[in-house]
Amino acid sequence: MDSPVVSDGVVYFGSLDNNVYALNATSGAPKWSYTTLYKVISSPAAADGTIYFGSYDHLVYAIDASSSNTQTYEVSFIASGLPQGTSWTVTFNGQTRNSTSETMVFNVPNGVYFSITSPNDYTAFPGSGAVTVNATNVYQQITFISTIQDFPWLLVASLLVGAVLLALAITAFVLYRRKH
Repeated sequence: MDSPVVSDGVVYFGSLDNNVYALNATSGAPKWSYTTLYKVISSPAAADGTIYFGSYDHLVYAIDASSSNTQTYEVSFIASGLPQGTSWTVTFNGQTRNSTSETMVFNVPNGVYFSITSPNDYTAFPGSGAVTVNATNVYQQITFISTIQDFPWLLVASLLVGAVLLALAITAFVLYRRKH
């Protein structure tokens, strides 16, 4: 268990329930709590209106001491391989968004998360996984690959070659039979 820290009349402490709590130091009344991705194992530190602490999610958090507002960072998903105007979907940090543009941007605190929902007839690479946001903006490339065989000309060419070979075989057979 971590040790609490007192700053400007507020007690801050982490908990094994994945939260950091802020209580009024005089009355003990709760001011706010902040939920992390896993157990909070480090003692908080306070400096210049910011509370710093670590968690078993392997992240260090920096949150505003007065309101638990966290610093957010841009996570940009950049799509390639889709025809212009095709809708694609990202679920990130519990938010699901659709877009027809090539870039989708989320503003999120430190953490690890994401999954992609591919449009019909496409597969996303990667389709899901971890994006670690750790005090900097992140860019995640998503490549979409068509699952449709777009080669009807190959079928037509194969049929034509087959027909020509069959016609040659018949002609050769007829000529052979005439000579013998």
